[in-house]
Amino acid sequence: MPIEILSPEKLQEITGKRRYSAQIAWCKESFGIVPARRPDGSIVMMQSVFEALLMKKMGLGAPLPKANEIERPKLRPRIA
Repeated sequence: MPIEILSPEKLQEITGKRRYSAQIAWCKESFGIVPARRPDGSIVMMQSVFEALLMKKMGLGAPLPKANEIERPKLRPRIA
């Protein structure tokens, strides 16, 4: 399955913003994340990541397990 990166045009269409800093602020406000950036400041985001964030925001994503629901490995003391 090929990895699809959102194009700068698609990001502008999604966010309604042209400046990279404004697109980043939109991501922070909308999803609570700081997206990865290229050296020129533009956002790098896979289509699947955007879709997952959108699904989560709409309440359609799978809920994350709570910390007390995760089975942790048993600790064993070191034998000297």
